[in-house]
Amino acid sequence: FLARDADFRVVQDLERRHRVWFVVGDFGKAGALRRVAAELGRQKLELSTFYVSNVEQYLFGTPAWNEWLGNLAALPLSGESTLVRSYLDQGRRHPAQLPGHRTASMLVPVRAWIDCEREKPSRTYFGAVTRSCPPRAPRIP
Repeated sequence: FLARDADFRVVQDLERRHRVWFVVGDFGKAGALRRVAAELGRQKLELSTFYVSNVEQYLFGTPAWNEWLGNLAALPLSGESTLVRSYLDQGRRHPAQLPGHRTASMLVPVRAWIDCEREKPSRTYFGAVTRSCPPRAPRIP
């Protein structure tokens, strides 16, 4: 996605303005992401995009999966907050996978996906990365 110089400059500008944060930590433990959530809240910012890559495949099926969901939900989210995930073909092709490719990348509305996963947890990792979770109307308290 940074093959063109113009694309690189866009990301470079975002980083210079502190709009891109690189986070190192265990997404399945309360730590790094909770601190990011606190800092975003302190700055009164909402999460725009979270690039999780294929980390979820290592969390699914462990207690860390629920921690991951909690960490993600702790971030200040808007209806537009997006999760960017990658799926690595593990013998089962993702519906978004292009012919001849072994990976697929997808954009997922964070809040809708968390709601879906909490309402009816995925039974498999493949189910988690292929489920369709349309955004819902905001709940009235």
